[in-house]
Amino acid sequence: MILCENSFFQNPGEEHFFSSSVEHNMALCNKIRRLSIYNGGVNFQKYKEFSRLRSLFIFSVDGLSNYPTITSFSSLRLLKVVHLENASIEILPDDLTSLLHLRYLSLENTKIEKLPSSLGKLKNLKTLNLKGTFIRELPVEILKLEHLCHIMVYRCSREGFYLPFNDVDGIKVPAGMGILRSLENLAHIEGDSGIIRELGNLSQLRRLGIVKLRKEKGADLCTSVEKMNHLCSFDVTSMNEEEVLDLHSISHPPLPLQRLYLAGHLEKLPKWIASLHNLVVVRLFWSRLRDDPLKAFQSLANLAELLLR
Repeated sequence: MILCENSFFQNPGEEHFFSSSVEHNMALCNKIRRLSIYNGGVNFQKYKEFSRLRSLFIFSVDGLSNYPTITSFSSLRLLKVVHLENASIEILPDDLTSLLHLRYLSLENTKIEKLPSSLGKLKNLKTLNLKGTFIRELPVEILKLEHLCHIMVYRCSREGFYLPFNDVDGIKVPAGMGILRSLENLAHIEGDSGIIRELGNLSQLRRLGIVKLRKEKGADLCTSVEKMNHLCSFDVTSMNEEEVLDLHSISHPPLPLQRLYLAGHLEKLPKWIASLHNLVVVRLFWSRLRDDPLKAFQSLANLAELLLR
């Protein structure tokens, strides 16, 4: 199925604001500005003159066999949004990084394993969605994207109800990430590097996810989190089930915090949790708490979900 949009005028037939079709060989108008393709069935290479196209969404709901063939973005210079979900691509097309107006790039659930250094050309990029990919490290050129607000780079390994300890794989990020001061969403990154101290520079963060955190990095993380006055979601997993999750030294926690996910050996509940009156969800996994934590939670009037495993 193909969905097409253009602009809001009185005559949608002429302006191509919106049309839909289940015909696989639908003739597309070159005035289209927004194009959504579901379940393939389109040889995209036939349409190289979309000079006005601003947004391209491609979804494969029923599998990858009918995924549209896209090997070149050279004719789509005005694209601001590119969403390629479940595409059976292993390498990012070279000319995609020449889309200087691109603000949103999603490679969710693709087979891509590495990002090219040319990613640094996307100066206007604000959202980078790499969920479910095989990418395990961000190139140093990511530091050139000063307008970047959202980086989603995790891959879940859980199967059904079974929940392994390391059910979320994170990604390695280069030193210097503290320069990306516009970041609001950073999940999930590996916490076994020097990046933990730099996180304090990311004062605009609203969501932070960290995996493989070592005990000795706990104090640095606490210092960084105290500077995140807008943080709403905080997700931390220790290096393994035996590693102590040392988060007790936070004296001024982010009061807007609504979601708290901690996986690791806590021994005792951090005292600062009881002061977070905006908390809605709390999940503690493998904490091995010795004392009853419910006394700390009873004063949290907004708490709607509490999960202790």
